[in-house]
Amino acid sequence: MFNFTDKYINRLIEDIGESLAESGCVRKEQGGFMNGKTLHIPNEADVDHIVQNIRAELLEDGELSEDIVVLTALLNKSQDLQRYFSSYEKQALKKRLAEIKENPQNELIHKATEYIDTLFLMFIVAIS
Repeated sequence: MFNFTDKYINRLIEDIGESLAESGCVRKEQGGFMNGKTLHIPNEADVDHIVQNIRAELLEDGELSEDIVVLTALLNKSQDLQRYFSSYEKQALKKRLAEIKENPQNELIHKATEYIDTLFLMFIVAIS
C-alpha cells in the first residue's frame, strides 16, 4: 500500500532536485515565502535540448527511446506540454503517445504510462 503524505512527496521532490543539481541540469536558489524553500531552476539549454529530442523522436521519424516517451507522458499528465509545444504539436504528441502505448511491442512503455496514470491519481487522492 502506498502512503502519500506531504512529507514523502516533498522528500521525493527534494531527492529528484538534488540529483538534477548534481548532474548540472538545475541550479538551486532560495525562494518561496520568506526564502524558506529551495527552488530548482532548470538550465535552459538542457530544457531546449530535451524539447528538441521530443520533437525529433515523437513528431518526426526519429528512433524512439523509452526515456523520451516516458518523459513526454509525464509532461502530458502534468499539463506541462503547452509550456514547450504549440497546440498543434501538443495534439500530435498526445496522438503519438496513444499509438505507442497501444503497440504491443512497447510493453515497458505501456507499463510506465500506466504507472504514471496511477501515480497521478494517487497524488490527487492524497491532496483531496
